[in-house]
Amino acid sequence: MPNTNGASKITVTTTGLFLFVTDIEYTETGPFAGVAYGKTFGDKGTLGLSIGYAQLDGELKRTVHPNIGSNFDVKGDTTGLSYGVTWSGPLTGLLGYRVGLKATQYKTKDLDDLTERYRSFFLGIVNYF
Repeated sequence: MPNTNGASKITVTTTGLFLFVTDIEYTETGPFAGVAYGKTFGDKGTLGLSIGYAQLDGELKRTVHPNIGSNFDVKGDTTGLSYGVTWSGPLTGLLGYRVGLKATQYKTKDLDDLTERYRSFFLGIVNYF
């Protein structure tokens, strides 16, 4: 079974009486499985469907510089679901198009149900040669 790895990092600088720099890092790693299906509708185009599931180990770290006692490193079980739908078809001759939507959601239950969601919409032109 394949593995997936993801990492999100952010650095926050706070000024006031003192200067604080906070590094936040969220990582996920573990196995995933998925399936995809495509159905052609003659010369009109092709519909593509996909779905995937992930069982990951999540980790959230916060490090404050200078250290004021608020650093932490928490781990939790993460599950994720992603799905997608695409439609592709011919335009003229060797040109085609592709349009679709992909959505993903991961939830880490041991981190107060930390949820990360994203959706993407895409539209593209394809040149076959």
